[in-house]
Amino acid sequence: MPLVKRWHVPRGLRPTLTGRKVRTTLMSRVERQQRGNVAPRPLWFDAALAHPPPPKFQLDRPPDLAFPEDELRREWLRRNPAATMVPKALFLEEASVPDELRRHPADAFVERQMELIEEGTAPEEAYRIVAAEQEREGDALRASLAARTRRALDRSTADAAGGVANGADDAVLSMLGEEGGGGKGGGGDATGGRGGGRRGGRGGA
Repeated sequence: MPLVKRWHVPRGLRPTLTGRKVRTTLMSRVERQQRGNVAPRPLWFDAALAHPPPPKFQLDRPPDLAFPEDELRREWLRRNPAATMVPKALFLEEASVPDELRRHPADAFVERQMELIEEGTAPEEAYRIVAAEQEREGDALRASLAARTRRALDRSTADAAGGVANGADDAVLSMLGEEGGGGKGGGGDATGGRGGGRRGGRGGA
């Protein structure tokens, strides 16, 4: 009885033990049934053994498109895993897409790195150069943001101080006005008192 050879099993369909069952080919199952005498011999079995299916060659499949930027982008994302959470817009022609989503940080980094590589710089050296450039740009941006924040805080503090000063001036003027009004009224009473005293003196006289 002929046995099932290795070349009767198509590539990629070798028996694989999974959690539920054993995946095998039809030829392997029939061969085991014949070996254990648990099923009659199929009429097509000898023909299938004599004429196995031809191997499947993937000659018509086009090669995968590979660009050097893809490998550089994968390397950058491997070193900066947090950037994988940065959203990226798929439809850039929409007006509602903000400017920060139109270009991913990895694309900007790889574009500059490819420019240096085309000039003859090694990929690793180009990576370090671009990383240093972006670090300097980040420092300058943070310094500019800190300066703008400081100016805004100074302006708000000056406005608040001016408001407090104006309020204090108003309070002082109000107090002076009240004192001035009370002094005039008191002066009238004093005058009246003086007049009463004089009249009393005259009457006594």
